[in-house]
Amino acid sequence: MFETYKPSGGFAVLAFPLMAIMCALGVGLAWLYQLAIEAIPLIIINFVITMIFGAILGGMGRLAVKTGHVRNAAIGLVIGLVIGGSAYVAKFWFQYERIYWEQAELVAQEANIPVEDAAEILKENFTFWEHIKFRVENGWTLNKGAEITGIFVYLIWLIEAGIVLGISIVTPSSAAQEPYSEKLGQWADEEKVIMMLPIDNPQMLEQIKTAQSVDELLSIPIPKTDETNQFASYTINSIAGHELEDAYLTVKDVTITLDKDGNEQKAENNLVRYAVLTNEQLAQLNENAELLNEAIQMFQNARMAGPEYNQDPES
Repeated sequence: MFETYKPSGGFAVLAFPLMAIMCALGVGLAWLYQLAIEAIPLIIINFVITMIFGAILGGMGRLAVKTGHVRNAAIGLVIGLVIGGSAYVAKFWFQYERIYWEQAELVAQEANIPVEDAAEILKENFTFWEHIKFRVENGWTLNKGAEITGIFVYLIWLIEAGIVLGISIVTPSSAAQEPYSEKLGQWADEEKVIMMLPIDNPQMLEQIKTAQSVDELLSIPIPKTDETNQFASYTINSIAGHELEDAYLTVKDVTITLDKDGNEQKAENNLVRYAVLTNEQLAQLNENAELLNEAIQMFQNARMAGPEYNQDPES
């Protein structure tokens, strides 16, 4: 079986200060997040905002992993969990603080006392957990008058947590498993699609799936046509400026379809992930890609030369 990239498990100490910085930024972002979802009481829009919130937190975790040279999926997971978890909990605290001071202002107006004094009075009767209980009991009222309360509030929060924590954990954990050169101390971040191999028969795909060596992956026969919606995408990860170092090959089964509106839809499935390529094998892959491009050009030229293209326009 061919060799595939395996993370070394190493990391730089810098990763943890970076995690703390990203954690602080995530908490700050949580303040804006809770304001946004309170200001826009539409579930669909709130769902989109939650996705964006999770994606930004995930990006922060990825940055900490990449800059901290983390080649350990478990540490990447912890980084994502700390950043995402602290931001998600902070969201509830910021909601509580905002409502707490709103209530303090109301009490101050009614009792004609300073807001600070009203806040002291509220401390005993409006704790954080009282706030949570209040949110569960009152929930949300939808546009059509339907109310979401009780256990359904917990369900919404569970879905929200799943989105935020799921994205913020998976993103840095996945980043920690991407190819890295221990020799150079650099990530193989330069990514290039070398070849989109048309799949014109099931045997071609099966040959890729059952390949036992890199040479078998590179010796797939040139297809007899390019008229297909299924391709094997050959993508290379390498280190910019270090062409003599090993590269890493990922092969995906890509199927392209059109939806009812004519928009292109792409379904991808990994067949091979980060197979290690030597310089010679990379050169062979580039040569195969050139041969494929020449073959596709011949297919297209043959179609252009067909009878339907040679008819007299005035006939």
